[in-house]
Amino acid sequence: MIQGMKRLTKEIQNSITEKLDRVGYPLQDQLYDTEVEDFFIWFFENAYVFDVSSTLDEAILNDRKIIESRCFGNSQYIANKYRKGYLEGFILYSTYDIYIPHGFNMHDEKVEDYTLAPNDLSSEYYGIIIPIDFVLKYNGKDIDSPSANASLLVEYYREQTKLLAEEED
Repeated sequence: MIQGMKRLTKEIQNSITEKLDRVGYPLQDQLYDTEVEDFFIWFFENAYVFDVSSTLDEAILNDRKIIESRCFGNSQYIANKYRKGYLEGFILYSTYDIYIPHGFNMHDEKVEDYTLAPNDLSSEYYGIIIPIDFVLKYNGKDIDSPSANASLLVEYYREQTKLLAEEED
């Protein structure tokens, strides 16, 4: 466990599961039916609860490559250019009281969300830290492109479970 960060409680896990079920799993096109249950077990075992930073970097807020509604691409770009942590997971979208998949950044163990900033930040962020090397492996050549906006959470899950299986053999 990363020092100072909290794991998801059963109450949070149940809330995410319940509120995702109402709308269907938003990343379901990336998961095979046989993977859904194991994916959520893995996510809940490895995800952290994050507090939101009260300050954001002005240079990033003013960066013209940050595009509205492009959370995965924005956050991957920021992780690479500005050396912020990259995370994917779920946030509470309070307008509809549902959890949605989301990409965001971290600095000093606090969320920095430049896609939703400054007016629409969520109060609940739950996610998995995805190393920049993994991001660059999948999106390195396109990371500065406005069209790059792919979630990497399912691919990261698959790689991690494959590595665990290899260790057990």
